[in-house]
Amino acid sequence: MKGEGRKEFYAELGGSRRHVFKVLCPEPLVTSIMGPRGSTKDQIQEETGCKLVFGNHDDFFPGTRFRTLCIYADEAEGILPVLERVVDRLLECAEHEMSNVQPKKKEANFIGKEPGEVMLRGLISSKMFGAVIGPKGSTVKAIREQNTAKVSIENKNFGGHFMMRVIAPPEGLRTALVMINECIQSEVSGEEFSEWAAVRSFDPAMAMGHEEKGSGKTRTKHAGKAGKGKGGKAGKKTRLARAP
Repeated sequence: MKGEGRKEFYAELGGSRRHVFKVLCPEPLVTSIMGPRGSTKDQIQEETGCKLVFGNHDDFFPGTRFRTLCIYADEAEGILPVLERVVDRLLECAEHEMSNVQPKKKEANFIGKEPGEVMLRGLISSKMFGAVIGPKGSTVKAIREQNTAKVSIENKNFGGHFMMRVIAPPEGLRTALVMINECIQSEVSGEEFSEWAAVRSFDPAMAMGHEEKGSGKTRTKHAGKAGKGKGGKAGKKTRLARAP
């Protein structure tokens, strides 16, 4: 995106809003964030000053049934109040999923394998990948240890987008996202960032396996795993904590 195209993109967002965070949403999470006739989404936008844009109803990230939610903000920190509200909605979905979990299901949408864990998926670019990992893995290690979190990043690259999973107890997920958002927004000044920020849909052909290969030798499927901490001991029937 160059010149006039970029201006049109930012004009559509209603301002500069050059910061972005992308969340992958299973349909129950989309429904919860949208609310009746989009009322919940509108309220979140009004309260935070951010712009929330979902991918089209039948537009899924390749290989999944997840729609992309792009959170656009004027400042890096402006994204955090929206992430708080997204996590609140995700916890509601996780509680419902825990009461209807299928033991043989390959992967749940909202809960981790350990009791009390919840999961959020996001999308990052190649440079964000490096920022999240950090020098010799130091950044992802800190995210993991400080938040009792697990962070994994898929090796497949679809249109410059890598899928990232963050799994942690509820409060650990919130604080891990603060650290990850800082990593993502640290790349905002690069040309690649604005190109990546403008992508909201994906070529359906990618879902049939025509993905771009990762180019960096440092990419690994698992960016880190947390050891068992107090957060992992919570029983599955315990209600998940929400922000006040």
